[in-house]
Amino acid sequence: PFTLGEKLTNRRLVASTIIFITAAGSIAFKHRNEDEEVWTLERAEDILLRWSVLVYGLVFAMWFCLNLWLRKRSAKGSVLRGFSLGATAGSM
Repeated sequence: PFTLGEKLTNRRLVASTIIFITAAGSIAFKHRNEDEEVWTLERAEDILLRWSVLVYGLVFAMWFCLNLWLRKRSAKGSVLRGFSLGATAGSM
C-alpha cells in the first residue's frame, strides 16, 4: 500500500499480511527430491507434449483474454479493473 501512496487501513493491512504469509508458506510444499531430478530432452518432451499441458495453455489463454477484455471495458479506477489487473499479474 505504501508504494502507491494509499492510506494503510486495517483491511489492507490484513490483506497484505495474508498475502505475505501464504507466499512465504508456499515454500513448505516444495518437492524434497526436486534437486536430484535429471531433466533430459526426452523427459521434457514427455511432460510438455501431454493433453493436460495443452488444455492448461488454452484455459490460461482464455483467462488472459477475458482479463484484457475486462480491463479495456472497465473505467479507470473501478474495482473490476483493479481485480482484472491483479488477477492477470497473479496469473503470470
